Amino acid sequence: MLSHDILITSGDFADAGMVRTSVSNHRFVWYATGTERPAGRINLLHTLPASMEIYDQLQQVRKGQSVTISGWEIQDIQLIENGRTITTWKDLGCNSLLVDSVVIEP
Repeated sequence: MLSHDILITSGDFADAGMVRTSVSNHRFVWYATGTERPAGRINLLHTLPASMEIYDQLQQVRKGQSVTISGWEIQDIQLIENGRTITTWKDLGCNSLLVDSVVIEP
């Protein structure tokens, strides 16, 4: 249901020489190569594309690109079958997003 994990960084977090990052199993870790806390922001997007067109656009996003991804924040997703909840996805501090726009900057 969630198609992509996309790590969005700015400031020092976007400088691979200052901060190392990795994403695995819907979680991210980072560590600074220096002794000071990095400035900037780091957010992990769990994306749910609003359409196949948006899914195809998300497929084009590559590491190091500048992108603008817009949509609606999702707090909770429930799969309900015959009136019963089968499974639930609850955001735990990242950003789950119903994506309705993807712009890859030149």
